[in-house]
Amino acid sequence: MITMGGIPEQYPFIEQLSRYQDIHFIVPRAGERIQIQGNLALLPHHSGYFHPDLVNASDALIGKAGYSKIAEIYYAGLPFGYIARARFRESKVLVSFIETHMNGVPIEENKFYDGTWLSCLPELLALPRIPRKGPHGAAQVASFIYNLIV
Repeated sequence: MITMGGIPEQYPFIEQLSRYQDIHFIVPRAGERIQIQGNLALLPHHSGYFHPDLVNASDALIGKAGYSKIAEIYYAGLPFGYIARARFRESKVLVSFIETHMNGVPIEENKFYDGTWLSCLPELLALPRIPRKGPHGAAQVASFIYNLIV
């Protein structure tokens, strides 16, 4: 899966993905309607698909290193092709977390947009998924809220 977060995004390299016929790409927020083109599934901003389900169905994720994305990917145990954003203060801490607790491959932002990051796909897809055994944060929060109400 390729995603840059909760906003629609332009992906100039999208045509290059067809060269990787043995890899299927899901790209949320990449169009105005669902489009299936060979090995590529482009989804609109409000596709009706639950984002954590898409994450869990993926073998790896490529995108910016942001808090919510890292939380989803960490819990799913996916390899992460991550783009650190130097202009954000939290980037250094987030990258440190990724390097310490996750399997990932750094991708420079300019290489992401020009498509040269595609050369790291074999390395990223060779990384194993990390099984997580700890408590799921959403279940903990739901339990906490439930106990406040009852």
